[in-house]
Amino acid sequence: MKTLIFLIVLIPFILNSQEKGTLKFDFNCGYQAFQMDRLNTNINDPSYLDTMLFKEFSTIRLDKGLSFNFGASYQPFRLFNIGLDGSYQFGSAERKFEAVLNQFDPLTPNEVIAGKRMHEVSAISFGITSEFLIHNLKSWKRLVTLKRLESVLNFKVGYAWSKMLWNDYFISNSEIIKREYKSNGLHLAARLKIGYTILRSPIFSTLGFSIGYQYLQTTDLKSREGAFFRKESNKTNLDFSGITAGLYLTVGK
Repeated sequence: MKTLIFLIVLIPFILNSQEKGTLKFDFNCGYQAFQMDRLNTNINDPSYLDTMLFKEFSTIRLDKGLSFNFGASYQPFRLFNIGLDGSYQFGSAERKFEAVLNQFDPLTPNEVIAGKRMHEVSAISFGITSEFLIHNLKSWKRLVTLKRLESVLNFKVGYAWSKMLWNDYFISNSEIIKREYKSNGLHLAARLKIGYTILRSPIFSTLGFSIGYQYLQTTDLKSREGAFFRKESNKTNLDFSGITAGLYLTVGK
């Protein structure tokens, strides 16, 4: 019974096995929106932060960044390919501060140290990809105006390792106090790619635009010292989920 089900699932792929054997490499870079609601709430919470450090306590948000993808795929079927993908994405936000060091000697003026607090988030992800090659449909190929255009639906399932850096940088003495927190989570993504074939022989090369959405919510941030925030109720994760858009380059043969 299992063999019969397997053959039924396999038949559509066998029927679309023309123009197979293509090996290609993809590079994509672009804008990435984040949904760091819990993180943004906590890094702006005056009950946790020492507001005396800040001359002007302004609200900051970490809600966007840049992403880079590199993938390799093999096309065993005319309409589908499978491959591997690695990605890196990051974003940051900063707030300036002034720290006052009180002197015990009344004749010595207090020292004011200016600096900035940087919040940086990043994630590295590896996964399996599959693409539905719309441009290989027979109806697409019949249109002469579309022959050099590529249209692809890309899907990814992977796993991500992320971290947050909380750095205090003091301008006067160039001292940096660093804190690092880590988390991980499932990474799902889907993109529509539309490109133009700029080379066909001896290799093919396509340059285009991609737009899509990713889901990436991590576990709560942890460090060697334990939880990210002091209160147990203030558990904080990283949420990289959001719209992504950028440019991509494909090279293959």
